[in-house]
Amino acid sequence: MNLITLYWLTPELIICSAGILSLLIGLMQGEIKKSLLCIVNQTAFLAVIIICYQYLAMLILGDMTAEIASNTLIIDSFSLVIKMVIATLSFVVFLYSRVYVESQSNNHGEYYSLAMFSILGMMILASATNFLSLYLGIELLSLPLYALVALNDRRKLAIEAGMKYFITGGLASSIMLFGISIIYAVNGDLSIVSANSEALSSSHTLPFTFGIVCLWVGIAFKLGAAPFHQWVPDVYHGAPLSLTMFISSLPKLAAFAIVYRIFSSSFIGMHSNVQTMIMVTAVLSITVGTLSALWQTNIKRLLAYSAIANIGYMLLAVFVGAYEQALFYLIVYAIAIIGVFGLILSLSSVNEREELKDLSGLAKSQPILGLTLMFLVLSMAGIPPFVGFYAKLMIFQSLLDGSHWFLVIFGLLMSVVGAFYYLKIIKIIYFEEQHSKAPPTTLYSCPSSRAMLVTNGLLALLLGLYPIPILNICSLIG
Repeated sequence: MNLITLYWLTPELIICSAGILSLLIGLMQGEIKKSLLCIVNQTAFLAVIIICYQYLAMLILGDMTAEIASNTLIIDSFSLVIKMVIATLSFVVFLYSRVYVESQSNNHGEYYSLAMFSILGMMILASATNFLSLYLGIELLSLPLYALVALNDRRKLAIEAGMKYFITGGLASSIMLFGISIIYAVNGDLSIVSANSEALSSSHTLPFTFGIVCLWVGIAFKLGAAPFHQWVPDVYHGAPLSLTMFISSLPKLAAFAIVYRIFSSSFIGMHSNVQTMIMVTAVLSITVGTLSALWQTNIKRLLAYSAIANIGYMLLAVFVGAYEQALFYLIVYAIAIIGVFGLILSLSSVNEREELKDLSGLAKSQPILGLTLMFLVLSMAGIPPFVGFYAKLMIFQSLLDGSHWFLVIFGLLMSVVGAFYYLKIIKIIYFEEQHSKAPPTTLYSCPSSRAMLVTNGLLALLLGLYPIPILNICSLIG
């Protein structure tokens, strides 16, 4: 590995160093380690954002890309945009999680270290152009998450969720690896973008198709898309709130990076059955996620099924090749879901608030929090003038441009049905009497967290009125 490679891998090296340093700081005694962990990790994210921005400017002005590590990784505008978004959202997630993590566990160093290594896996996936680097990134993303889910040994649900996540995730990774081996056997190359004419010949159609299906099973699992979604509600429910917020947002962007690399410009995307496979997965995800969420009384499980449905809408954009719209939708969804979980964290003290009834009377007891939650929920429901409406509108417009009228009608109907459980949350916080009186929370009294919560809510509204900043960011991936 030469100096040029190390130069382009600076963001990954910073995250890796922060992960190792977090583990070492965790060995320290006293309260100072909590402050040091926060400073080290938040500084690392800010450094990654600044460096990726500089790299992006260099690549755009020079109209170039950089292939490194024996052409297994690429530094282009897409990878840098994804890394910047991941680092920005990670900064917010860690900010919300700090007080909660410190109050719930003594494994502070291990928690932050594992989270940083998982983020490192996401960044590798953003640049992967080879099946080897892609699989390395997936495992580096997933393995720390398996441990993180079960890290809080005081929660039986956490241990159970961690085991389920590990077993199902291991199975999905095995199926994906099997698919990669078949594709390699047919294509004769591990590169994602290089095409061999023999791979698309009629004599290899059946094994090649089977390899793609196996590969898609693994990708759909990482996305949490139906029918490979069974782990999602259990893991969301069993994991600590801070980790649920992490899992519900950041890995989705990494999984989108996989989808983009494999299906946007590679020979796999040329296969005749790929679009049908993506469309069926999208329709199933929207249907299962929307209908299952209607009956949920637990906040985490409701948001888990909501996540499945939202992945379905993102896949509709992928189906018609609207990758900019898909990324825009994911960013908007991440802003909303992080805000919702951050708000729930702010209401939690020693015990988590996990039931919808725990939100009753919130608008009266905490008017600012109630208004913030309403903004975020309306954005997730796709109600104008919030940014979630604009995100769905862009996807439906892309479907109309491709003359997919049935999918537009289906998406609109499911959006109307899905609005029911979102509006139910607003009904509970505004029109039901307070169910329980929880003690004042440390998080909400923290000025930085309070400011971030209000900012989250305002972004849901302001970006709906003026979405140009995020649209400009998404346009860079093209």
